[in-house]
Amino acid sequence: LRGLHDVDRAMRSTNQVLFESWARASRSTTLVLQVVIAAIAGVLTLLSTLLIRRTLAEQACYTRSLTEAQRRWELASSAAGLGLYHMDGDTGTIVLDGAAAAMHGLGTQATSVTRPLLRALIVEEDVIRAQGEVDAALQVGEDYRITYRVRHPDGEVRTLEACGRRIASDSGQAGNLVGVLRDVTEVVGQA
Repeated sequence: LRGLHDVDRAMRSTNQVLFESWARASRSTTLVLQVVIAAIAGVLTLLSTLLIRRTLAEQACYTRSLTEAQRRWELASSAAGLGLYHMDGDTGTIVLDGAAAAMHGLGTQATSVTRPLLRALIVEEDVIRAQGEVDAALQVGEDYRITYRVRHPDGEVRTLEACGRRIASDSGQAGNLVGVLRDVTEVVGQA
């Protein structure tokens, strides 16, 4: 019987050592995992920060390039006497820059107008032809050049030439028209 008690005590002692060993291993493993997770989080944070900084630097470069291109375009269009327009084919809203608004007798500030309002400025004999050519450009998508006359509020009639093209709209509908305008009154008057 005494031998059984000795074996039982030895087993309990071994069992206690085993449990303590497992507890230490568990604590060590937990600590190692926490350190590894913290290190991975630190590396990911560093990489994310570097990537964000790089992306922001690239964006700033693109913005500077776009701003510079816009300035060059404004200088060239001003020197050439051109106005810009953009027509949303879905809504019919037309955005005119200051020069294009002035050519239509709408002041010198950029403005948005509807197609019916713009049609009301066009000399009656030119309305149907101009509207048909714009509608065809929206449907076919080819570059277009149209000439039409507008009557300013003071009664003066000016001849404008619009050149542009259709670009795809985000909604996939009719598309948008973008282009330039120039006043060709003197050119037409000389012909």
